[in-house]
Amino acid sequence: MSDLSHIPPGYHSVTPSLNLKGAEKALAFYKAAFDAEERFLWKGKDGSVQHGEFTIGNSAFMFCDEDEAWGALSPETVGGCPVSLNIHVADCDAAHAQAVAAGANSLTPPTTYPWGERSAMLLDPFGFRWSLMQHIEDVSPEELERRMAELEGE
Repeated sequence: MSDLSHIPPGYHSVTPSLNLKGAEKALAFYKAAFDAEERFLWKGKDGSVQHGEFTIGNSAFMFCDEDEAWGALSPETVGGCPVSLNIHVADCDAAHAQAVAAGANSLTPPTTYPWGERSAMLLDPFGFRWSLMQHIEDVSPEELERRMAELEGE
């Protein structure tokens, strides 16, 4: 029996793969906005990114240039993206400012929520939504229920 895991080193059970128009520009943006680190970049003969990988924190992402033949369509082509990518950060406000400075559009400013989180939402220049989430306190289900009732004026 082999010691080889079905999950390669540096990966988790789920790995997002982003289909992009302008994959190399997107990688540069992710580096500037989220401190992404490039792991791998393979280009086809036409110069397009056929497969690339980067990490944000301890999470791996795969990415490529849009390719209709493979069904790899970008949010720009399909008219938006129904998925949000979430990043746990140490400082939501600083991470939000960094991403906006790199070219992201702020959809919601950093806000503290009753469930013990401070978060903000961004839209990157390539059509993907990102939530920046900072855990600020542990909240029991009972305390959350109390806070939500208070917020709703019950």
